[in-house]
Amino acid sequence: MREALAAANGNFPPNMKEVTEAVKQRFTSLDKKQLPTYFYSRSWDGDIEKSHFNPFDIPHNIPQSQARKFVGRDEQIEELHQKLQANDVVAITDVTGQGGVGKTELAIQYSEQYLGDYSGGCCWLNPQETDLGTQLLEFGISKKFFDFKIFESLQQFSPAGRVFYCWDNWQDGKVLLVFDDVKDWKQIQSYLPLQGSRFKVLITTRQNTGLTYPSLPLGELSPDAALELLTTLLGKDSVEKELEFAKRLCRFVDYVPIGLYQIAAQCREPGRVLC
Repeated sequence: MREALAAANGNFPPNMKEVTEAVKQRFTSLDKKQLPTYFYSRSWDGDIEKSHFNPFDIPHNIPQSQARKFVGRDEQIEELHQKLQANDVVAITDVTGQGGVGKTELAIQYSEQYLGDYSGGCCWLNPQETDLGTQLLEFGISKKFFDFKIFESLQQFSPAGRVFYCWDNWQDGKVLLVFDDVKDWKQIQSYLPLQGSRFKVLITTRQNTGLTYPSLPLGELSPDAALELLTTLLGKDSVEKELEFAKRLCRFVDYVPIGLYQIAAQCREPGRVLC
């Protein structure tokens, strides 16, 4: 990396595409035994720095974060981690019952930050899409856990049989399974691994009743965190010019993240000031 930056001849900022290609070529020329292990990143504001395990070393299909800035949830991420260490299944629920509080985003951030703890991989499942058993098999085949030829032979198995095949033949190591946006518990009950196994299950759902699993209730952001997010979305100058009005806007949407994103989208329309 230092060599690639030095080749930029002191130009700042350097052409990062050229630097990236130089680093990639350098690693390609090695004997494949030396690979990057950690990723480091810093926000444009310089207020958030992260170093996390190389996601290419662990099989996963974690969705890309859609958040411009993730704020106000550090304590919840740590609490979620502690709950998953003590329990096989944990649910992130919605205190408001209306959605938009950031359940999925919290699950994404947790999965990325703690991926290094799940050497067996992180499999992200959506009950609203194709059959969950099919999603599990496709993940296993794409990550080389199972041979593709197995897929056809498993068609004669019952759905439960296919799922048990997945559990028995999964890559070694602790595994994180994420069932995102569960609307009906019956959708996932037959797809949960046996308790006490190496599989940890994280569920996101709006439901607050009928829970048989430990949960992490998620509600609105704190006023400060909501204002920080709005500032990121609209720009520091815009918010500081109308600070009190910006605070009222945060209160108006009950400090819920999706409400702040909707306000920002309206304010960015041509010819509009801070709403």
